[in-house]
Amino acid sequence: MEENDEEKELVMDEKDIFEFFEGTEEEGGTLQVVEFELNQHKPLGCTVEESLAFENVKTKKGSFHHVFVAKVAEGGNAEKAGLQPGDVIVGLSGSFDEITDVIGVGLDRVRLFVSGREEDKALKIRVVRNSNVISTHESM
Repeated sequence: MEENDEEKELVMDEKDIFEFFEGTEEEGGTLQVVEFELNQHKPLGCTVEESLAFENVKTKKGSFHHVFVAKVAEGGNAEKAGLQPGDVIVGLSGSFDEITDVIGVGLDRVRLFVSGREEDKALKIRVVRNSNVISTHESM
């Protein structure tokens, strides 16, 4: 491997995200990419889970684990922002406020992004809505 062949983080635009999730639409639903900005995000007010339903999908970094919103606390910051159960988290605010792709990185990495975000800085969350990730996870 040459010096300039270093592995780079995958940065996906909305078109790439739609292509990646193609075929995972919930029956009767249309995939949507939705972005939220939470000025108050501590506590976030939702529970997230990691789906092992797509574990057979491999990346250069190992197994592929979607993280999805399992439950939203009534009146919490996540509900106020518009997050819904079933939303698959695909992007989060990075160090310099840009959205960093977190598709398939697993629960621990997503938690690090959220917990590491300073309270006085807005948290941006990009999700895919209307996918079958949660129903596939629950049927396992």
